Amino acid sequence: MTGIIEGVEKILKHYDVIINDPHEEPDKRTYVKESFSNLKKADYYEINKDLVDYAVSLKNELIEAAPDYDIRMPVDARPPSEICFLYVPHVEIGYLVYWHNVGELPPEVGFDIHHPTVTICRVSHTNLPIFIGGYTVSDEEKNNHLMVNERFRRTYDDSFQGALGHSILSTGLIFSLINQPRFVIRSETGTRQLRRQMNRGHGIATDAWHKIQWNLNEPVVEKDKGERSGRRLPLHYTRGHWRRGQPHWENIVIRKDGLPYKWIEGFWSGHPAYGFKKSYHAPTVRK
Repeated sequence: MTGIIEGVEKILKHYDVIINDPHEEPDKRTYVKESFSNLKKADYYEINKDLVDYAVSLKNELIEAAPDYDIRMPVDARPPSEICFLYVPHVEIGYLVYWHNVGELPPEVGFDIHHPTVTICRVSHTNLPIFIGGYTVSDEEKNNHLMVNERFRRTYDDSFQGALGHSILSTGLIFSLINQPRFVIRSETGTRQLRRQMNRGHGIATDAWHKIQWNLNEPVVEKDKGERSGRRLPLHYTRGHWRRGQPHWENIVIRKDGLPYKWIEGFWSGHPAYGFKKSYHAPTVRK
């Protein structure tokens, strides 16, 4: 298992070889050079395996519970910086994640989006960078859709596209957790010597490296409704869902069945100090 600093160094070395190989295709070298440059500008997040496992488990539950893969990303799935690098040490794979404001998507993305968008590029020391897709992020969860790279939609079967969708959803859920300071601890990672080495060799700021792990300390301030009543709840997520509404309600949407619905935002509850619980899902609407 390789830590994030060693992992980034291996990726940069791999890409440097491709960029400086005169026998490689020019377009390929240009494409890799862009990821090489962006990787050095990123904020780095090494994700604890337990946290990754929880995000993957939650992702599976959300997919299983969502009809027709109708999954929306939480509103707080926004990356903390314009360029972030998530690294999963136990599989030695990373994801370059970009934040784009409306109108700033690069043309090769191929999406016509009217909301801020996150795009995700999978990188490793054994393969070329692969743009896998992304998701929209707005103030209304109902607008936050997942998007798989259109090239893969045309070329590969549903199972491969589904695997990419799983990676995109897991990435968004991890960012949602990173943005919950009650649940996770953000600390330095790697030795001081390694951080200084990457600063001298690649110009990467010594304070750009973060390790994300669960906060297992008992909360000092209990905020959840259930906790205020004296209950200590394990961490769980209630997914966003459509609720049957009335035509006179605010923010009503008429769906394809011709009936009015209101979107109920997903939310986190409990705390990891009290354990983890299978997530809550909205009941199926009975007609």
